[in-house]
Amino acid sequence: MAPVTGKSGKLQKPGKFSKPIQGRSTGPRKSHGFKMRPLAEGAYRGKQDKVKQALIQKHKLRKEYAKVLKRAGLSESSEASFKTTTSTGDGTTEEDPEAARRARVKAAKARSAERKARYLAAIEEKKAARTAEREAYLAEQQARKDAREAAIKQRELHHKRAHTTNARGQPKLGDRMANMLDRIRRQM
Repeated sequence: MAPVTGKSGKLQKPGKFSKPIQGRSTGPRKSHGFKMRPLAEGAYRGKQDKVKQALIQKHKLRKEYAKVLKRAGLSESSEASFKTTTSTGDGTTEEDPEAARRARVKAAKARSAERKARYLAAIEEKKAARTAEREAYLAEQQARKDAREAAIKQRELHHKRAHTTNARGQPKLGDRMANMLDRIRRQM
């Protein structure tokens, strides 16, 4: 193999438009296998190796499946499931492209309707959750309001009992004693 030199006399790498080097095949290049992107030096390669092995395994599985389909006489394309055949009277079958198109459209409509139903169900679920949340919030607010009103009523009653007086303007000690007993009971 002779090195290729340009007009300046320097060695030239073969490029897109350069003439092929003698002795070198111009046919398709040999594949060098599956390659992953390069990682930094010292980087952990375990995850990358696992992904690579999984991809290789899936590819082998697909190849094996294609071989099985080929042996069975089926095509591996997804269009095969939509092809509709019609049989003629002499025992031969013909593919009907219009029927295949109708089948694809019907399947697409079914998928669309299913997607729409799931979407509407999710919306209804969210509405129900929001309604339940709102009702719980309102019930909590009502309970707080009732507790506040009861506390205000209790305070007014306590104040009224503490400041009752007899006809001569002196405080009634019975009411004061009742207030003190209530305070003691609450502390216990």
